[in-house]
Amino acid sequence: MSILNVLNKTKVLKKIKKYAKSHLAFLVSGITLSLIVVFLLLQFTLPKVALFCDETTNPKLSPSIIRGEKGERGEQGPAGPSGVCTYVEALVTNILPSKDNVYNLGSKKYRWKELYLGPNSLNMIDEGNGKEVKINVENGILALDGADTLRFGNIKFTSTGISSDIGSQDITIGDGLDTGFLRVPTGIKFKDNSVMTTAVSVIPGPSGPPGPIGPTGLKGDTGLTGLKGDTGAQGPKGDTGAPNGYYGAFSDFTVQSISVVTDAYPITFDTTDYSNGISRGTPTSRIVIANAGVYNVAWSGQFLNTDNSVQDITVWLKVNGTNVPGSSGHVSVPAKRSGLNGQTIAAWNYFVQVTAGQYVELYWSSSNTAVTLSQKATDTNPTRPTAASVILTLNQVG
Repeated sequence: MSILNVLNKTKVLKKIKKYAKSHLAFLVSGITLSLIVVFLLLQFTLPKVALFCDETTNPKLSPSIIRGEKGERGEQGPAGPSGVCTYVEALVTNILPSKDNVYNLGSKKYRWKELYLGPNSLNMIDEGNGKEVKINVENGILALDGADTLRFGNIKFTSTGISSDIGSQDITIGDGLDTGFLRVPTGIKFKDNSVMTTAVSVIPGPSGPPGPIGPTGLKGDTGLTGLKGDTGAQGPKGDTGAPNGYYGAFSDFTVQSISVVTDAYPITFDTTDYSNGISRGTPTSRIVIANAGVYNVAWSGQFLNTDNSVQDITVWLKVNGTNVPGSSGHVSVPAKRSGLNGQTIAAWNYFVQVTAGQYVELYWSSSNTAVTLSQKATDTNPTRPTAASVILTLNQVG
């Protein structure tokens, strides 16, 4: 190979290198510019979700990101630490705070317009006991799980009823414009365990003591004697009073039991055997006496014990809902033995003085729920009649 050929090849190689360098720089610049353009297009065209920026860390960014438009310019406050707002292209995972019970979703000034939740999605923590509380809706029922009380103002809806935070405050159902009625399926039960299932007949209260006698006035002059008038017509004959006073006899042919040994239970009567001025009231434990006087109240009850131990019962008298001192009677009912239930009959009487319209009641309690007031059907060998669970008689003695 000649020297001329070597020189010519060297020149060609230099030209090729020079061309490659110049065009390579152009190619790299073109690719870089294309990537920048694609990045900017993605930033302005792809959907984004802006995670909320805490306005205390970046007050300038929060309004524009949340509202999506420039807000009114306010007074410039002191510069705070820079906040961080994170954009995501599409939400494909949970959004979790970095710390528990620290950050808020929205604020008093910047609120979310509407909140859409799926089923079983609202969970909270009870500030008092730390337990989890869940609010969910199922088949049209809004349920509050993990809490047993819902309060509106001072009125609370509890697991057992309605109450008030203020003991003296009335609890009103309905308002003055309502024309409907309050419907109670079975009845109303009061604190003393008495039950009202129908309207209560009005019973006059006891008469008050007589007032003091006023001073005697001055004696006036005797007037002239008037002319004797004609004899008036004879009035109708009055009703004959009860020859032996007022009386009543009542009985019950159901099994009466108790469910709580620490509670008192009224003895009820389902049958009126005789009645003259004395009748069953509402509820039927009340025996209403229409006329004032002294009455002999006598009763008897058949108690049955299905427990294997001796149990005690107590029976006492109430007048107009008030316990009569000294009226309690205590009886032991025999235990069950050889397959036969323990049985006993308790009976005694009281003398009570009542005003017109007052009522008397018998109450009882037991040391065990196995004790009942029990009736008996007819028996054979020999033939014997039915037995009432309880009998009560009243007759006026004064």
